[in-house]
Amino acid sequence: VVVDSLSADTSLRLFRILGTDVNDGSRVEAPPGTTRVSVSAVATYSGATVAVSGNENLVAGNNTVRVTVTAEDGTVKTYDVTVFVRSLSSDKSLSTFTVNGTAVSNGSSVTVLPGTTSVAVVATATSAAATVAVSGATGLVAGNNTLTVTVTAEDGSTATYTVTVTVQVLSTVKTLSSMTVNGT
Repeated sequence: VVVDSLSADTSLRLFRILGTDVNDGSRVEAPPGTTRVSVSAVATYSGATVAVSGNENLVAGNNTVRVTVTAEDGTVKTYDVTVFVRSLSSDKSLSTFTVNGTAVSNGSSVTVLPGTTSVAVVATATSAAATVAVSGATGLVAGNNTLTVTVTAEDGSTATYTVTVTVQVLSTVKTLSSMTVNGT
């Protein structure tokens, strides 16, 4: 009677995380907010078992995903891959901020001609993941008006930029200080 020895093969013929081929010790990046990653792990020898752990409840930063292969003879090999979940951006800065074509910054003042009722505002967030909201650019009245730009970062934090837009007031003087007619 010939008895075949049990296989000690703990190798993987397929090992992917998030669709990317990986090896023991690899590092994979995942988008912000990722809490679970897909893992495909197939043992080379069909009699071996494969167990996956650490692919759920992920947090921002480094996470270890472990694949444990148990060979037919009980030999065990673990394969560890670091899954780095990027943090949500907290960037609330502006790369461009102009009012009527003039570069401004938080706390600036801009003076416009009498009768101006709106200004053109260009406010561009530095981060493509941030959003920008402008208020106070229309409905301007004579005197000081507050223009507000609110930048909301990807992580939900906000920054507010304000500019005072002063609409010049038309003169109310109705008297003459002097008058000449034909030079006299």
